[in-house]
Amino acid sequence: MPKIVEGRFAYPALIAGVLCIGSSPIFVRLADVPGPVSAFWRMAFALAGLVALSMLRRERLPAAGLRGAIALGGLFFAADLSLWNQSLLQVPVAVCTPVGNSAPLWVGLGAWIVWKRRPSSLFWTGLFLAMAGMLVLSGGAVLEAGRYAGGIAMALAASLFYTFYLMGTSKVRSRATTLSFTTFSTLASVAVLLPLNLGTGQNLFSLSSQAWWALLGLGLVAHLAGWLFINYALGHLPPENASITLLGQTVVATIAAIPLLGEVPDARQLAGGALVLAGIWWAGRRSRG
Repeated sequence: MPKIVEGRFAYPALIAGVLCIGSSPIFVRLADVPGPVSAFWRMAFALAGLVALSMLRRERLPAAGLRGAIALGGLFFAADLSLWNQSLLQVPVAVCTPVGNSAPLWVGLGAWIVWKRRPSSLFWTGLFLAMAGMLVLSGGAVLEAGRYAGGIAMALAASLFYTFYLMGTSKVRSRATTLSFTTFSTLASVAVLLPLNLGTGQNLFSLSSQAWWALLGLGLVAHLAGWLFINYALGHLPPENASITLLGQTVVATIAAIPLLGEVPDARQLAGGALVLAGIWWAGRRSRG
């Protein structure tokens, strides 16, 4: 990645990251393997690329004082991915997406409670618009919790672990390079996911060719490229503002599903996507201004 001066490319990097991670639900559906399995291979393929980049650039490990917090973030991210990927297999995307992407609400509240940093009215207005847009995208199906109780519970738990990741790493992210931070965090996730899969008897190797291609895309596009961009941005933006922009992955996934899954959005889904984008733009006005 090019050298960045004073974080002036933070928002463009965040948007590029959103475009990459927006492909994640598509790859998970195409792989069609248990959540912990797809989470492991996502991180393992990404780690291989990150190690190669680190060796090429002679990147050093993060400072010793930062490794604990980064590793803890990797644990939270591993839990988020395992739960989220599994919920995508049990619940329609339109149902679990609004729940799984509710992290901005918890991040905003957490920043207020833990750091005494009350979000601006712009943030709350933008969050309301974005969440309303995702409810429109879901067609109200998220209210039918009785039909999908288990999957919705997993998606909600995933959003909480995602919140812990965003908040837990925001204080150390700017003190490590993007590459070293992402590599060490991903290594910690792999170290958690491998024994989790082995201990629960998951099949990690006897997979279809389609699953392998989808998992490779999940690792290299959604994680390697996506999170290099996003982790750079998190080092320069408040987590509550960065997290709401990450809601844009909902729109990206909807658009990507047209050619890849044959799911053409209707007028309601287009209106919901417009609301999400409006909310993202509104909430970020203060940070960009």
